[in-house]
Amino acid sequence: AALRPRGPAARTVRDADKFVEACSSGNVREVAWRVLKGQHVDARHSFLGLTGLQVAARQGQDTVVELLLQEGAALELVHAATGNTALHFAAGAGRVGAVKILLGKGANKHVRNCMDSTRFGGGTGEHARDQVECTEARAARKACKGDAPV
Repeated sequence: AALRPRGPAARTVRDADKFVEACSSGNVREVAWRVLKGQHVDARHSFLGLTGLQVAARQGQDTVVELLLQEGAALELVHAATGNTALHFAAGAGRVGAVKILLGKGANKHVRNCMDSTRFGGGTGEHARDQVECTEARAARKACKGDAPV
């Protein structure tokens, strides 16, 4: 019990965690309510270190992704442990809708994550870019199929 934070700072941490969890589960009403009540849209989960945008993109919560971006969430924030942006998370999870939204809002598909650093063997970033390009191609195919006459 001695390690458990108390007071106003603890409430801020709990609020940020609940906000990120609402983003992950796609609870649009709670996300919108917390933003209206002053929740910072780029708040990170205290344990996971992920932002609401990152978890919403990873979980394919497209409506939450759009809401957060409309409220000014930063596209290029990176996860400290992996270097992943929301686009990396969405592409890695195969969330075509989230990838399309993020790219449409200007997400940089050339941002390198930690797997591209020399610490992990000096990769060139091809894997992450291939994932994004593959997801973009899949989205384009889906769009074409949707537009085809029946």
